[in-house]
Amino acid sequence: MSNDQKSDSVPECIDKSVTSVLKPGAKELGAFLADLIYMKTGDTRLEAAKLRAKHDHEVEIFKRQLADEIDAKPKEYLVEPNSRIVEQALREAQACVSEPALREMFCHLIANAADSRHQSHIHPAFAVMLSQMTPLDAQNLMILSKSSVDTIVNYQYQYFGGGFEIAFENCFLGNPEMSNEEELKLQSESLGALQRQGLIEISYTRWLHNKEVYNKFKATALYRIYEQRIATPPPDGFQSPRDECRIIEVTLQNGLVTLTPLGRAFVNVCMEN
Repeated sequence: MSNDQKSDSVPECIDKSVTSVLKPGAKELGAFLADLIYMKTGDTRLEAAKLRAKHDHEVEIFKRQLADEIDAKPKEYLVEPNSRIVEQALREAQACVSEPALREMFCHLIANAADSRHQSHIHPAFAVMLSQMTPLDAQNLMILSKSSVDTIVNYQYQYFGGGFEIAFENCFLGNPEMSNEEELKLQSESLGALQRQGLIEISYTRWLHNKEVYNKFKATALYRIYEQRIATPPPDGFQSPRDECRIIEVTLQNGLVTLTPLGRAFVNVCMEN
């Protein structure tokens, strides 16, 4: 069993030790408030102590992973790391050690800070960027790193009176694990976050000339939902101004999504040994 699998829950030995230490009795107000602050939610000291124990256990896993990764590097490439990079990464990693994917990326960042092959590509902002990511963000970033460009679309309503309205922004189908309506909304939010960090570029002024590659976006359940909102032509046909606000078609605004140079450097440093 891998270390990551062991970290999914508090080991039994830790759980028992917490229970044995915390006997019922009077609690000082300061300790109680400290527990509440640590937990953010919850109202028992036992639960707070379990969270502390679990966090400490995950930190130990992080330390072992980091030591193993540095030890695996060729000795001729090991150099003194930039203390600013390492200190910031260690500080930001504290809140992310419970997420295996992010924990591993922090290990890569810190280990590569001591690797002469990567040092010049490490931006000081990488640690903060990583601390603001979700596992889905990391997953999408890795997917995008495997190709030079990928397709993305906006679903648009076209009105009888002219003009368009975006029904759904940044529909991305590159992640096979995300396909239903709610998942595609999470995808859109994830790509928006990566774009704000400067790691990816989303453009609707550029697209692939082979428009057939965009046909897959018309096969989604989300697209069919929007198609159901197309107005049925009245017996006398659409008339202006009566029907100017009627939806007559759902169209695709084709676009491209790609890693920025900063995003590619981030992937090389934080997602590869």
